[in-house]
Amino acid sequence: MRFTASAQKTQTAEGRADVTTSFPGAGLESMLTATGSYYYLADGLGSTMAIVDSAGTVQKSYTYDVYGKPTATGTLANEFDFAAQQTDPTGLQYLRARYMDPETGKFVGREPLETAPGSTGTYFIDLSSPTKNASASAA
Repeated sequence: MRFTASAQKTQTAEGRADVTTSFPGAGLESMLTATGSYYYLADGLGSTMAIVDSAGTVQKSYTYDVYGKPTATGTLANEFDFAAQQTDPTGLQYLRARYMDPETGKFVGREPLETAPGSTGTYFIDLSSPTKNASASAA
């Protein structure tokens, strides 16, 4: 069974047959497990705030710190949380291009474009200190 909030074509998330989205980037809609169907409730960023069963009972809920580290209540298995992205068993979040450690708010790998042909790879912004890195027009 698949839940679709709109008339959009459903597809699997990250190649998984048990998680559906209405279209890429729209957020998660449902998860089908051996015990039933579950539905994602998300905030404006797409982060999973709760997962409910078909009766609307909350099976798992989440809160996040400033870097996206999830704190979950409930026992339902789910790897899609902050910004509807996958968190692996080590706690690192896969953000489509590289992994981020939500403990520190830092990426663990190099910027993929840094090594791309024709890229200078010299301009990066440290978002952990917005006042230190404000542009001249914002100062």
